Amino acid sequence: MIEVKLQRCRTCQSTMPRTLEFFVSEGPKRGCRPSTLCKKCHTANTKALHKKKRLQALQHYSGKQIPECQCCREQTIEFLTFDHINGGGNKHRATIGKKDLVYWLVKEKFPPGFRVLCQNCNSSLGFHGYCPHQKPSTTTA
Repeated sequence: MIEVKLQRCRTCQSTMPRTLEFFVSEGPKRGCRPSTLCKKCHTANTKALHKKKRLQALQHYSGKQIPECQCCREQTIEFLTFDHINGGGNKHRATIGKKDLVYWLVKEKFPPGFRVLCQNCNSSLGFHGYCPHQKPSTTTA
């Protein structure tokens, strides 16, 4: 008979099978060990940490407590993104690999060369080379 080891999540206090409901974290110094969080709590903690670090980076690069787009002053956090000021975003993302840009910015102590733009302004700069907020539209209604 197979013995199923149970483990208690330190956050939600649920007791579950270790093999199915807990992550196994591998670290170079610690070796392989079971997590103290169930998958649900681990995911929630990871999302909360990412949200916190993203806000921290947005505040740093916008220079304001309430981050905003440097072009149109949009303040909706969900619409804001990071722009490589001198271009080269695809090349830069290729060099940092699969790492999330937010974590990279925080780890590198907020290097220069980035700014906060909303998704519309950033996309327009990438696709058209200009933002309609800065240059009048050439189309007529």
